[in-house]
Amino acid sequence: MSSTVAEPVVAELKALMDAANTKDLRAFMNKRIASAAQGEELKGILAYISTYLQETVRTKGAEHIKKISAEVRSLPGLRSTSFIAPLYNIFLVTAECCLQAKDYNESMAVAKQYLTAPPSAEMQMRPEDQLRCATCLLRASTAAHREDMADFAATRSLRLYAQAQYAYQRDPTKAISLALLVEYLHALGASFSDRHLFGDASKVYYDIFCKLKTDTDSLQRSVVCALLCEAGPKRQRQLAVLHMEPAAHKLGPLWAVFLKAYRALILDQHDVAVLSGAAADVPPAILQRAVVQNNILAVSQIYTNISVPALVKMLGCVTEAQLVEIIVQMASEKHIGARLDQTEGWLYFNVFDSYDELSQWDEKLGDICNTVSYVSELIGRHHPELTGSA
Repeated sequence: MSSTVAEPVVAELKALMDAANTKDLRAFMNKRIASAAQGEELKGILAYISTYLQETVRTKGAEHIKKISAEVRSLPGLRSTSFIAPLYNIFLVTAECCLQAKDYNESMAVAKQYLTAPPSAEMQMRPEDQLRCATCLLRASTAAHREDMADFAATRSLRLYAQAQYAYQRDPTKAISLALLVEYLHALGASFSDRHLFGDASKVYYDIFCKLKTDTDSLQRSVVCALLCEAGPKRQRQLAVLHMEPAAHKLGPLWAVFLKAYRALILDQHDVAVLSGAAADVPPAILQRAVVQNNILAVSQIYTNISVPALVKMLGCVTEAQLVEIIVQMASEKHIGARLDQTEGWLYFNVFDSYDELSQWDEKLGDICNTVSYVSELIGRHHPELTGSA
């Protein structure tokens, strides 16, 4: 407790909060706000309230701390520049306490208020606290499956993460810690996975591995997410990056599955079982779709045409209607050159007109350039001494 706050004041404040006496708590706070000379004491009081909320969330529950926090946060006299930092710390602590108590809606609401504070307030906030709040919002939105809030959190937090990472790289001994950066990345990766944005999730988990080097769990998650990606250039790019990672070779059976996908080979039931075990939290329908897309690409490397019933029998895990839907999507997105003759029930692979052939060639060239750019970015990020940016 701050030495600027007398013990009797602390005792009175604690009694008011224990009793959730918001009427007398408001009077208590307004009395101190009214006295400009009490500025340092008021900062100490706000710091104590933050500590109180953290310490009592488990014993008194979310409703109790929400009531206390809402009363304090509603006081107009605390919007003065002098009290912005300790006031918004109460926002942050409240959001984290509500997340801990699994009150995800309240956690999201308070965290969003913190992250959308006016510029005058934002200037008073510490970068590490902003990143903590973004992490909290990502976790709450993932737990509540709120895609709108997850989108907001990801968009808002990427700038904060870039600033925090830059601060850490300049001086790793200061407040921005590696643990804080990794905690944020775990929350972001989980958010992407929850929304089935597996390509983005794979990159995030691989970034965690590159930071820690010993976190094979994150590397495995990166590989699994890459395998679950929708077929296309983004998936191939990430598979190519992971293929160059020596540590991935030690992932055992999962690495064998990865190699088959990387080489555009058919995944059999044993491979599906391995992938299913590594992706236990992924809905079976998502896993099935990823395997089917991979196997359709593999079949297109072998056959020039095949009947739909024969392909269904070969794949063994989809109906004709499901297969047709997947093929139509892959063809429309130019992930595969195919023509479906629904009258005859035949599928023709590698069917392109001259424009499509040129587009495919351009796409492959673009993939190579993007892969080189991505690898170059990773080298610069993790070995700045090699790029002259240290």
